[in-house]
Amino acid sequence: MPSAEQLYMFRHAVVRDAAYSLFPPSTRSELHRLALEATVAALPTEVIPAHAADLADHARLAAEGSPGDAMVEAERRYRAQAAEYSMSHDLLEEALSHLGRQVELSPEQDQPTLLLRMGSYALAMGRIERCIELSRRTEDIALRRNDSAMLGMARRALGVTNASLGKRAEAFALLEDSIRLFREVGDMRQVARSMNGKARLLVDAGHHAEARALLQDLVRTTEDLNDPFQHALSLESLAELQVRTGEPRAAYDNYRKSSELMAGHGPPRSVDLPRSGMAHALVQMGRLDEAEEMLNKLIAHCRQSGRLVELTSCLEMLAESRDRRGDHDGAVTLGREAVSTAVRHGSDRLISMARYNLGLRLVRCGVLEEAEQLLTAALAARTASGDSHGQGAAHNALGLLREKQDRKQEAAVHYQHSVDIHQQLGIEDRAAEARAGLRRVTDAPNPG
Repeated sequence: MPSAEQLYMFRHAVVRDAAYSLFPPSTRSELHRLALEATVAALPTEVIPAHAADLADHARLAAEGSPGDAMVEAERRYRAQAAEYSMSHDLLEEALSHLGRQVELSPEQDQPTLLLRMGSYALAMGRIERCIELSRRTEDIALRRNDSAMLGMARRALGVTNASLGKRAEAFALLEDSIRLFREVGDMRQVARSMNGKARLLVDAGHHAEARALLQDLVRTTEDLNDPFQHALSLESLAELQVRTGEPRAAYDNYRKSSELMAGHGPPRSVDLPRSGMAHALVQMGRLDEAEEMLNKLIAHCRQSGRLVELTSCLEMLAESRDRRGDHDGAVTLGREAVSTAVRHGSDRLISMARYNLGLRLVRCGVLEEAEQLLTAALAARTASGDSHGQGAAHNALGLLREKQDRKQEAAVHYQHSVDIHQQLGIEDRAAEARAGLRRVTDAPNPG
């Protein structure tokens, strides 16, 4: 039985709704207009953003029964504040909803920027088809309005989305086209941003020398442009390369500089990405307590906000730290969570990475049957997407697996593929690692 208070509250809500439904539409609209004005008058300016969603709803309902644009403009204004507030508190779902309503209320010339923001949030939440749809809508508007700068932004967004799917050839083409469009309109800041996207693709593809030259030039260019946000992005990408090439001290310094710049000039939570990079560099330097403290905070933020890409990455870094401590079971548990998170996101590239990392951990733990399934799936996905660097790593891991299974002939085939791919890409340390495996399974003498 409900308490007397609960019964009263239930009846109160029913009575309130019933009474409200008896008012004619014009009276309802006027009530919402009065509620909006009274709430705004009663609230200090600094707390308005926290109540912006409610204010926007009052404005929407007020506009339904009153002529004129005043309430429509009021709703647009409060929707914008509500979206910013939601984003600053990692409430991506709410931010997407508010931005979507803003698009409905905005003239066409104002829609592309909103659509691209929605796309970036959708991508972070793993809604890849939604991201593509929003980018295509932006592209269509830009083509209708003959707006080269906006078309460049749409093509860049499509390039980034294709990269997340592992479609590197399509991503390169789209990013190159965006660079061309921005050069045509003379927007060097946007050129730098698209060049940064291209550099990240080069890093992912294992073209480290080319990526390093491009990123070092970008760091100088963005500093000269006096663009702190783009400079921070360039430093972050250079640091990511340095992590991959075994330069953790330099990577940590560049991630730290990027984080400091993001804190003053980037969008909400943009500092999380360089901070996760700092944590990865700390793991590589063996400063595991510092790294894990930082990663646990970031993982909590990512779980709360639904940022699946960053969550997968942070789980992988934490697993690497546990591996270094000798806690292999703990690392495998984190690796499994990373795989399930990547699957929720839906990016083939992210899933392939998580499966590869878990498969390699399982090989080291002797769980060979499951490892074989994961690594075979990872190799197939990387082959289908043209990810040469990823194929080389997967072949090396499969070589190690076959070696543990005492299937030396098959191991030799995988190791040889890994050697060939890494030599072609110019990644000599990985080629040397594969050569060592090849010598082990062919009983060849170790030269020198």
